[in-house]
Amino acid sequence: FLRANKTCSSNVEQNKLAERLSDSIRGKAGDEVDTISILRKAGLKDLLEFSRAVHAEMDAITSAARTGKPLTGSKMYVTTFPCHYCARHIVASGIYEVQYIEPYPKSLAMSLHKDAITSEEIDWVPPGKVDQDKKGNSNYQKVLFKPFVGVSPRLYARAFTKDRPLKDYNTGEMKIGMPLWGNKWNIKKVSYMQLEADLTKESSHER
Repeated sequence: FLRANKTCSSNVEQNKLAERLSDSIRGKAGDEVDTISILRKAGLKDLLEFSRAVHAEMDAITSAARTGKPLTGSKMYVTTFPCHYCARHIVASGIYEVQYIEPYPKSLAMSLHKDAITSEEIDWVPPGKVDQDKKGNSNYQKVLFKPFVGVSPRLYARAFTKDRPLKDYNTGEMKIGMPLWGNKWNIKKVSYMQLEADLTKESSHER
């Protein structure tokens, strides 16, 4: 942040870039206000170059390097699908596999690093392995990015949080009640693959 006027330096640089682009096309795409608005919607606000934040993946990799911990052949577990900045650090560090819980549609990792990253496990061969039978396929010697399957952190909170009365407050008798908003375990059992398929269909219809 720019401490003098408490303005985010990331936004300042983005606006400067938008204004420079606007100057170069002024008179060709409407007035100045409309031009800047169009340019911002074109993806300029999504640029990561001006962010000062160190993402969790970068911090984990640099911390391992700082303490002399080798990462070659290791797995990384993350909450969100890595951005394209983190992806190149992951590839360069020698990590073989990344498992994530939440998708990140804004990430350009797969499009920018498709020669080094794959999301398909079929015939996958890690970067440091050699398999002559699978050599030449699209998943040969690439870092695998795959969804995490198992008990996620949210379920630990669901299991151990006290969210219901455990006794009758008048008599003191032990009596386990229900959460005030209903039984949180009574949810539909649908696989994540089915959910992703349904979401894909919905998004295609919206387009």
